[in-house]
Amino acid sequence: MIENDPAYGKHSFGSNQYPHNDYRGRGLLHLTHYANYRECAVAIGVNIDANPNLAQDNMKVAIESGLWFWKSKGIGALADASSSDIDAKIKSVTRVINSGLKELDKREKYTKEIAEKFKAGFGGCSL
Repeated sequence: MIENDPAYGKHSFGSNQYPHNDYRGRGLLHLTHYANYRECAVAIGVNIDANPNLAQDNMKVAIESGLWFWKSKGIGALADASSSDIDAKIKSVTRVINSGLKELDKREKYTKEIAEKFKAGFGGCSL
């Protein structure tokens, strides 16, 4: 119930500058906490810190915020690590996105499915 309570989100993840906004996970890689929204807003030039719903309602902003998160958190290096097997890569990437490894089993399943489709359609992937 707490996960869906906007008041909890405003209290736990919000900011004094925009006290009525809930800064829980939005976007392709789920931005959480005001500081991440602010840093991303500056980087992509869209005021998602003032209007966090843009990261879920505007596809361009969702994609740009996901790309920003991927690059700023160094996720590409984790995903491309040649010394890791696919399960280790998925786990290390998930830790950056959600340190509690929430829904790791789903991430593993979907990543492997997508990798197979990519391989069949485009000849491969470095997973």
